[in-house]
Amino acid sequence: MSFTINNNIIIDGGTIANTDFIAEEETGEIFNDAVFARNRAVEETLDINIEAEVVGYGNTFVTALNTYIQAGDSSFHAAMGMNNISTDITSLVYSGKFIDWNGLEYFNPDMPWWDSNVIRDLAFGDKIYGMTGDFNPSTLGNTRVILFNKNLFSNLNIAYPYDSVLNNTWTHEKFKSVAAQGIYDLDGDGSMTYGDDRWGYVGWQWDTGESLFIGYGANYITKDADNLPVLNMNNEYTVNAIDRILELFAEGAGGWMNTVDWGHDITIFNDGRSLMLNSRLYLLNNFRDMSDDFGIVTHPKLSEEQDGYYQSVDAVCTICYIPISNDAPEFTGIVLELTAYESWRTVMPGYYEVVLQTKYTRDNESEQMIDIIKNNRCFPLQLNSFSFITIADFIRNNKNTLSSVYAANEAKALKELDDIIACYAAG
Repeated sequence: MSFTINNNIIIDGGTIANTDFIAEEETGEIFNDAVFARNRAVEETLDINIEAEVVGYGNTFVTALNTYIQAGDSSFHAAMGMNNISTDITSLVYSGKFIDWNGLEYFNPDMPWWDSNVIRDLAFGDKIYGMTGDFNPSTLGNTRVILFNKNLFSNLNIAYPYDSVLNNTWTHEKFKSVAAQGIYDLDGDGSMTYGDDRWGYVGWQWDTGESLFIGYGANYITKDADNLPVLNMNNEYTVNAIDRILELFAEGAGGWMNTVDWGHDITIFNDGRSLMLNSRLYLLNNFRDMSDDFGIVTHPKLSEEQDGYYQSVDAVCTICYIPISNDAPEFTGIVLELTAYESWRTVMPGYYEVVLQTKYTRDNESEQMIDIIKNNRCFPLQLNSFSFITIADFIRNNKNTLSSVYAANEAKALKELDDIIACYAAG
């Protein structure tokens, strides 16, 4: 039997999710060889041949996948796609194009090789249409984090934030105070520019606002007693969270949101011109040659009363879907369960313990932070009506217009949720 997996994560012209499954030979590189060995172990145990193929990117992938499903093509038993509304993958989810994982006898979501936070955030009613686990290190890679420049912290006599995280005092107020200490007019021209001066905190426009929003314990939705989604935007907590985010980007506060082009915030941090950077774990490779040492911490809480740290996973993370055209779903469940288990046993240690904690990070404390980050991931539900774009607009305009934005989009949002609820309540 041929088990074919389509991996579709391409960022900046390069693939990410394909490395979760494609390893054609041993190369001596720890992660690649772990994937190769994992594939062989599953193949030999189940007497199958695992074939992984990259099929398009974004909407091209979704269109191709839908074509296969509509044609009843069973050659694709599982699809690895983005959790991203802009690719229209959600249209396939909500139109019933995928199998409910609850119907797979050998799928055990309580096992440590599955990420139960996906079920908490993206599964509704009693249905699970998408899942991720330890066979998707790319999803861990797309988890957002804060990097900080250890040299600048030391030069400015700022304590590294590790103890604050562990003591539950890494809050908005402390984060804001640190960011404000980083801003400096390096060229002395009396104005702050991203190309010439030093900042306290920088980040890409489509990441940084949502990272803080989720980190502050806010969300776009909550769930009712039937585990179905309910809008959770127009309330005091959310308004306050957005107000606090805007404080970080006010004049003189130290924050700069990159609206220019991808990578400028990375360059600023790499050049030693920002105390902190909103980043993702897979981007650590950009700093292998950085002259200053850096560390990794969680995003801050809104306050010490918040019940935990929350780390948002970017929407381009990898989610595994099982098409309804699959002619052997039960066996697919066996393959995925075994692949996730073998990944937990061999692949994730190769990625997590070696690649992240040794090759890219530069201290033991960052390893401890990654443990906290991995265990506290959140997967924000993608809605057309309210999203990271909305938060980026608030920051760009330096104005919290949530009430008016909500009023203008509430009907559309409720219709979206009605469609989602109809999908999950069907059958």
